[in-house]
Amino acid sequence: MRSSRYFVASALAVALGILGCDKAPAVTTVPVSGTVTRNGQPVAGATVNFVTGEVGKGAAGETDASGRFTLKTLVAGAKFQNGAMVGDYTVSVTKQAATTVAPDVSKMTPEEGSKRAQEMSTGQYGKDGALDPKTTPPGGELPQKYADATTSGLKASVKAGEANDFKFELAD
Repeated sequence: MRSSRYFVASALAVALGILGCDKAPAVTTVPVSGTVTRNGQPVAGATVNFVTGEVGKGAAGETDASGRFTLKTLVAGAKFQNGAMVGDYTVSVTKQAATTVAPDVSKMTPEEGSKRAQEMSTGQYGKDGALDPKTTPPGGELPQKYADATTSGLKASVKAGEANDFKFELAD
């Protein structure tokens, strides 16, 4: 009888814990937007990440055709909240290289298949669909230094009650 009481009490505690997990702690964000350009031209389809040393405080957004982005913060599970938390950030900007359609692998030799698999795993393609690190930097279409917030040189200070509209000009 005593063990069934422990079981019921434990089950009740677990159930209440699970039900309580749906409510995320209150997170205060402020609107953050901006523009990304490269050599004066808008960068479309890039991911902009605001990074801080504090766990769970980062924010991200994607640029549109005019290079504009609006940040969102992950607050609980898969729930996002518009904006970013107040604080100082380092920023990374990435844009994956366009990929080409793979040729018919059933007609490749094992060596050709292995080479193509290497090319596909790196995401670096030249105009003919072959690996070309001279025209496409590793990891995307933008210079590699911008892919890492510690090397990008990009910084932002998000403040309450201010416009928080940032302009990031990327150079080659």
